[in-house]
Amino acid sequence: MSTYLPPDLQAGLASRGDAPRRRSGLRLVADGTSHPVLRLWSDGFAMSRDEPRLRGFVDLYDGARHIGRCLVIATAEEEDERRFEFKRAPRSGLAPPADYAPDPETPATPTDAAD
Repeated sequence: MSTYLPPDLQAGLASRGDAPRRRSGLRLVADGTSHPVLRLWSDGFAMSRDEPRLRGFVDLYDGARHIGRCLVIATAEEEDERRFEFKRAPRSGLAPPADYAPDPETPATPTDAAD
């Protein structure tokens, strides 16, 4: 379809692909310092290769929401990113633990349905 576009519009669309990636809200905090996370998957995450090599316990956040405290180790380095693997990653609860049994007659809320 780009063959039917004017050359100046084709150039504008091509330069758009060179724009920096949109930053995600994912970050981790280690020793009081925050570091951006590029991607996250079930058993690990990736950071920029420019970030320091981390090892040990870190806190993982999605914006202001605490995802969990994880034990991590660097596993691989590629062109522009460093990959880390979770050795231990318990999931933080979305709500504080209750000190009572829930009432079975209470309607479900959106947070209950997601679990």
